[in-house]
Amino acid sequence: TRGMPPPLQRRRVRSHCGARSLLVVPLVAVTAAGAVFCCSLQAHLRPALGARIHERAISTRFALGFGDVAEDPKVKSEKDQWGTKKGQKRTTDALGFFEQAQTLAKEGKHEEALPLYRKARVAMGKASGKGSRDYGRVCSNLGTTFLELGQHERAAELYTEAMDTFREAVGEDHAEYAAALRNLARARQAIGDMSRAEALLKQAMSIYSSNLDEYNLEYRQTLRTLASIYHATGQMQLVQPLLLEEKRVQGIASRTR
Repeated sequence: TRGMPPPLQRRRVRSHCGARSLLVVPLVAVTAAGAVFCCSLQAHLRPALGARIHERAISTRFALGFGDVAEDPKVKSEKDQWGTKKGQKRTTDALGFFEQAQTLAKEGKHEEALPLYRKARVAMGKASGKGSRDYGRVCSNLGTTFLELGQHERAAELYTEAMDTFREAVGEDHAEYAAALRNLARARQAIGDMSRAEALLKQAMSIYSSNLDEYNLEYRQTLRTLASIYHATGQMQLVQPLLLEEKRVQGIASRTR
């Protein structure tokens, strides 16, 4: 983005994420009149070129799993996703990146899964919209990958984005929103923010407790996580009631089988 070298040509350069981008650099002046024209052309193009470079920098940052870009529609229709060749390609690419990343993550290859989840996040945002459940799921999985790699702050950011997405997509009484709360609690616990983790887990418990027939296991897992926080912070008097509640709910599950 520094001084543009002559002559006018289309020069391909690599961005930080390995993608090729196209820059146009100004003409060499070969005559006096040409020199005046070249200076005028540069003065005319500089604001637009600067804006394009800025947009490309933001896009590159987004592709790397950081920051945001200009918003597309928050949730795209099925017609938008599958009704055109462009939509089909975006959706197919997004699903392909996501499935490849999932396979690697299941094998414990989180370093290899990370760039694919990043690509899936960008692609899914374009394919289905950044307010869609699919986008939230990609953010969740990317957050988990960061958590596995010890990047707890970055994991919390991705989990927060997933939580906000699910809040808009399914509402605050939905199990998928509760799962996003639990994920964010894990990241906050890893960071050492126990009070925030506790609040998130209690909120998730409230959602799961409304339907113990369906979310019995998730409720018990949340109880255990909350108990571990109380144990770690020396609040032993709060651990026993949670263990008793887990035993009670487990009994409900046994009777309904």
